[in-house]
Amino acid sequence: MAPRRGRHYRLNREKNPEDVLVACTERDEAELPQTLVNYDETPREYFLNGVSTVLDVHTRVSDLYSSPFDQVKEQLRLAIETIKETQESQLINNPDYGLLANVAKGQVLFPLTGAPTPDDLDLLIAKVWKEPAFFLTHPDAIAAFGRECTRAAYRRPPSACSARSS
Repeated sequence: MAPRRGRHYRLNREKNPEDVLVACTERDEAELPQTLVNYDETPREYFLNGVSTVLDVHTRVSDLYSSPFDQVKEQLRLAIETIKETQESQLINNPDYGLLANVAKGQVLFPLTGAPTPDDLDLLIAKVWKEPAFFLTHPDAIAAFGRECTRAAYRRPPSACSARSS
């Protein structure tokens, strides 16, 4: 995505990616192919929602309750944390520009037999084998996967999970 103005983003896509010439040569001084990547003149543009709030901390609160914590600092930290979580939720769940609403149909996987199994995870990894940054899945699907691993006697190493609900 390329930022344009404020909350306005444009997704650049190349036209005819198969026409881009590349070479895989040995370590010599072979001539490299010259090519040009043409972009779509009218790419899809995303208009992002803004997230804002007003923090009102009365001076009495900061004067009376500033020990052992700085109340203004803590209220500001909580407000910023809520804003960041809302932004993150919008990037994933927004029906206009969220990741879930814009996933390519070829990237959607359905379980083979009902609850997600280790075989389904193998299919997911095979589909995004290059460099998956993350997988989006519902917490119930993660729990069901854990039950299927237990049922199939797969031992999962303990791991930390950073899950946030909106």
